[in-house]
This record gives sequence, C-alpha cells and structure tokens, in this order.
Amino acid sequence: WRSAALLGVGAAVGAACALLISQRRRSPLRAGRPGVCECGVTLWQMDRNELAGHLLSARHRRNLRATAPAARWVICEDIKEYRNAARELLTREDCVLELGCHVGGTTKVIERHAGQIVGLDTNAEWVAKAAEALPRCHFIVGDAFDFRMIMKLPYNFSKVFVDISGSRDLAALIQVASKLEKLLAPDTIVIKGHNFKRLLLKTTLWLDDPRCFQ
Repeated sequence: WRSAALLGVGAAVGAACALLISQRRRSPLRAGRPGVCECGVTLWQMDRNELAGHLLSARHRRNLRATAPAARWVICEDIKEYRNAARELLTREDCVLELGCHVGGTTKVIERHAGQIVGLDTNAEWVAKAAEALPRCHFIVGDAFDFRMIMKLPYNFSKVFVDISGSRDLAALIQVASKLEKLLAPDTIVIKGHNFKRLLLKTTLWLDDPRCFQ
C-alpha cells in the first residue's frame, strides 16, 4: 500500500506542476521571452540543427498539447476565497456546475451573479435543503466522479466550481478537474483545496529563475 500511496502522491505533484506550467505559460510575463519555446523548453543553448530537431520532436508536440489554452484553473484555500472568486469571476452569461453544493451556501452566492446554476452533492438531505432554500436553482444528488451522468446534463457549462472537501488529496481534485475540462470545455474551473494552493505557492519554475539563462 505504501508504494501505491507514493505513486499517487507523485502523480499528484507531477500534475500540479504541469498545471503551474500551463497557467504561467499564458502569463504576460512569459509572452515573447527570448530563448524560450512556446512549449516551455529553453532554446538559447541550441544550435540551428538542434532547434529544428526540437520543433519536430515528440517532446515539443506533447508539451504543446499539455499546455494548450483551455480552462483557467483558479485555486482557493478556503471558503472565503472560494466565494469571493464566485463574486468576481461570474456574469449573468455564465452557466455554472457546482460540485459539492452542500446545503447551498456557496450556491446562493453563485446564483446572485450567474445566469444558471446546477448544484450537485452526494448527500440527499443536503441537496433537499438547498433545493428548498433556492428554488430557482437546479440540484442533483450525485457523485462528482460520475462523469457519464454529468455529461448527460442538458447544459452548456461555462464555469465549474469544485468543493469536494478542501482537504481532499491532490490526485482526486486534479482527476475531477482534468476530466471535466476535457468533457465540458468550460472557460474556468474554480477549486477549493488548501493543500493544492499550498503546493503551488511552494512551486517555482526553473524558467522563472534568472540563473536559467546564464
């Protein structure tokens, strides 16, 4: 079991680093940086032949696919940040899928700013309370990992909010967000996970270190 746990942690850390690369690569600070390929590889030590080989390489294609512009991932540490993100990122044009709606506390905030919202939770009692308090919203009893069920929902979701326990392990959070990014193609995924945020705060790209180009 220890080996499996280590593999899970390693996969989560690797995925988080890939996310950091994809998010920072789209930053204005990255745009036009000399000596860096659009796929994130440093080029300044390559000669012409090596550069030509890189542009045709599987690594280049793989990195471009992994960091292609897709959903923006917004990571929040706690419920305050999570709800503030809802207030600032949503408009009446948005259709929102909320995973882990609980009794509708965050749903109420989302409803004030979005056009449509679908809340989902595994706890039927919580879902019933949320539906009673917020009759204009649509609620479903279901699992965030039931991707087939989510795909059948008759909505075009532009935003996804994920609160499936803030202390949930990184692998689970990344699995849900990555899968829904592919299946639903939202423009933004907001995730509440303090472990996720703390990892990203400790992470530094080698490309952001000035010694990378020395």
